[in-house]
Amino acid sequence: MNAVNTARAANTSTYPTAEIVVGRRINNSAPSMYFDGFVIELLTEGYYKGYLRLGSLNGDERVVPASILRSLPWRVMDDSCTSDEVAFILAAVAAKKSAAVRARAAKEAREAAEQAELIKANPDLVVGRYRDSAVVNMRTLLKKAFAVSHKGVRFSVTQPRGSGVNSVDVRWTGGPSEDEVRAIVGKFQSSRFNSMTDSHESTRSVWTDTFGGCSGIFYTRK
Repeated sequence: MNAVNTARAANTSTYPTAEIVVGRRINNSAPSMYFDGFVIELLTEGYYKGYLRLGSLNGDERVVPASILRSLPWRVMDDSCTSDEVAFILAAVAAKKSAAVRARAAKEAREAAEQAELIKANPDLVVGRYRDSAVVNMRTLLKKAFAVSHKGVRFSVTQPRGSGVNSVDVRWTGGPSEDEVRAIVGKFQSSRFNSMTDSHESTRSVWTDTFGGCSGIFYTRK
C-alpha cells in the first residue's frame, strides 16, 4: 500500500464533497453499524476493485464499496490521519486478526477435547450433527432414563416432513412429566425461533455438534 496514494473514489452524489483518500476519516453513527476510523487502503484489483479498507485505532476493520460512503449514515469527514498513523492502524488491524485466529484455534481445540470426552462417556449414542442422529439418540436416552421409573411407557420421536422443517416431535402417554422429558432431550435443540426478528438463532453446543441437533422440540403428553 502506498500511503500517499490519492486516487479518487467514484462520487455518486453531491454529498459529501471531501475527497476519499488513504488516511481520510470515515464515520458511521448508526447504532447497529457504528464505525469511526480511517481509510487504510484503496483496493484497485480483483473482485474488490473499487472497494476501500477501513480501519480504526482499536483494530476494527471494514471493507466497503467506495460508493456507499456517499450516502447516510456514512460520512466522509474533513480530517485525516498521517501516513505514520495509517501504519499504526494497519498494525492494529493485523494484531486483532491474529488474536482472533489464535482464539478460534484455542476454542476449536477445547471443543474437540470436550467432544472426545462426550463420545467416550456415551458409547451407546451415534455420532452425527444433524436431526437424524438427534432422533436416534433421543429415543435411546428416553428409553434408558425411564426404563425403571416409568416401565412400559413408550415414546414416539419423529421428524415432521416438509420443506424447511427441522424440528422433532416427542409424544408419549402417561409416565414422566413434560419437564422430566425436556430435561433428557432438550439439549438436542440447536436453534430457536426469535419472533422479534422473525429468524432462527443458533443455540448449538458441543453436544449438538456431536450427537445431533434440531431447530425445535415439540412435546405432547397424553
